[in-house]
This record gives sequence, structure tokens and C-alpha cells, in this order.
Amino acid sequence: MTWVIENELGNDLEGLTSVKKCDSQGTPESCEYIVKNLKFTKICEKMTMKNQFWSSFVDGVKPQLECPLKPATYTVEIFLNDVFKYFFAVPTGVWKTQMSYLMQNEVISCVNIDFKVYEREF
Repeated sequence: MTWVIENELGNDLEGLTSVKKCDSQGTPESCEYIVKNLKFTKICEKMTMKNQFWSSFVDGVKPQLECPLKPATYTVEIFLNDVFKYFFAVPTGVWKTQMSYLMQNEVISCVNIDFKVYEREF
């Protein structure tokens, strides 16, 4: 994943996240909210904390993330296995995540991530 930051982002960066779980086909009628409009504040302050479920994501970003976020093109390789080790077994199905990033209550970026969790075969 690649994203471009054109302006410096400081300590007032906030996030808003919603997560839905759907059936294995992702049928819209089957989706239910697991989390709806969860607000994150002080992202800059928290993003470099170690041993958090987001730590492997942040560690994979190049150039390295530090606050305030400087204008640059950032890339990241996402290692979902590292993320999921912080959770109990994740139920099978299609998961839909919507994230918005805000500064001074103005949306500056949106990210939608959909992924499918398959039943493990032994």
C-alpha cells in the first residue's frame, strides 16, 4: 500500500473507524457492525507505541513514521498474521473496514479495506 502526504500532519490528527463482518460471499444484507464510528484521538502520540496490534503495520512503513508526519510518499507491507496475533480467533467471512482521518474535524483521508477470512484446513 502506498500513500502520499502533501502537508505536515501534527498532534491534532484523529481517526474514525467502522468494521463490519459479512458472510463468506460479502453479501451486503448479511453485514453487521462489529464497531461503528469508533473515534481515535492523539494518533501521532500513540502510533509509535510498541507491542500494540498496530505496531507491525507502523514498523513496516517506509520512510519511518514520526510526528509530526512530514510530506512524503509512504509505503507499507501489511503482515496480517502479525496483526491477528493480538486477537482471538477471527471468524470466517468478509470483513469491511472504513477509516477516516481528520484534522480539526475536517476529513483529510479515507481508507477502505476489505479482506476475507477462510476456514483453516488441517
